[in-house]
Amino acid sequence: MRAVEKRVQQSQRWLSIPKPKVDPKSVDLDVDQKAPREYLRSMYDLLFLAFQTDTTRLATYMIGQVAGATTIANAFPACIGLKGNWHGLAHGAGKAGGAEGLGKFDQFLAEQFGYFLQRLHETPRGTARCWTTPGFLYGSSNSRTHQNRNYPLVLAGGTGLGLKHGHYRRYGNDVPLSNLFVTMLDRIGVPVKGFADSTAEMSDPLA
Repeated sequence: MRAVEKRVQQSQRWLSIPKPKVDPKSVDLDVDQKAPREYLRSMYDLLFLAFQTDTTRLATYMIGQVAGATTIANAFPACIGLKGNWHGLAHGAGKAGGAEGLGKFDQFLAEQFGYFLQRLHETPRGTARCWTTPGFLYGSSNSRTHQNRNYPLVLAGGTGLGLKHGHYRRYGNDVPLSNLFVTMLDRIGVPVKGFADSTAEMSDPLA
């Protein structure tokens, strides 16, 4: 019961806080999927505004379901001059020239994520920059074999939470991804004993 009361009290605090003013022109809401770069940046701009104005402190964004041939993002590669769709690029990674095509598209996606992080890094909020408090996890879950393991991930931001950057780590099958989730939860003040198949917290990402 006390936990419910605390959530109600936290919600009531927002009633007296005026809604922040933002420039509606700062986000291009007319862009469509035919221009993937502008489309993705508009989506990241929306996320940026949500964090900058403290409208939310938690957000998820799935660019596309690469296992599905009917999603908007599946056509992004062709729109930027690559052959085939996203799903086809993943399956063709093992063929001649396939890795190059998929690599170019991965680079394109990473550049848009970098755009989002740079905006946060350059924007003060209160006494710290938007970059220092939130942590951001970026990655993919598709390959030509549809096996969801050993994927490259990017953990960014969160320097104010004790996360450190500038290094690359490669883990074996004995370190489940859920260990990272447990570590991130602990950093934001939500300690848990475990999550899914987690075995321990991770020390490598911590300063």
